[in-house]
Amino acid sequence: SNFSLDSIEPPGSISVRPGTTTSAGVTVPNLVINWTPSPTPATQKYRLYAKVNGGNPILLTETTGLSFEYIDTPEADFLFSVVAVAFSGRESTPTSIIHHLIGSGGVAVPPNTIRMVDEPSNT
Repeated sequence: SNFSLDSIEPPGSISVRPGTTTSAGVTVPNLVINWTPSPTPATQKYRLYAKVNGGNPILLTETTGLSFEYIDTPEADFLFSVVAVAFSGRESTPTSIIHHLIGSGGVAVPPNTIRMVDEPSNT
């Protein structure tokens, strides 16, 4: 492979965990996006991009860390892509994941499901 000194490898993997955040008494959906480091020692930072419903990519964060909390996420189809950025400024190829966020009605479903599983049914 034609791997120059200036090349930078992408982060190994990316994951999305849906949840909720309560701020000022209001509970809103959030997504926690985590990724694993690039194996390239010259990695300076990471950039996390999101495409919402197929639109243009938005830069959500530029960070030296490995996670980002996206608060009050809209109901949408997301394509999250994280790239490693070398000290030279060069970006790696993206590591991406698709996530479909359903409405706030969907957020209330898991506790009901858990209760149904935990409690014997009254028949």
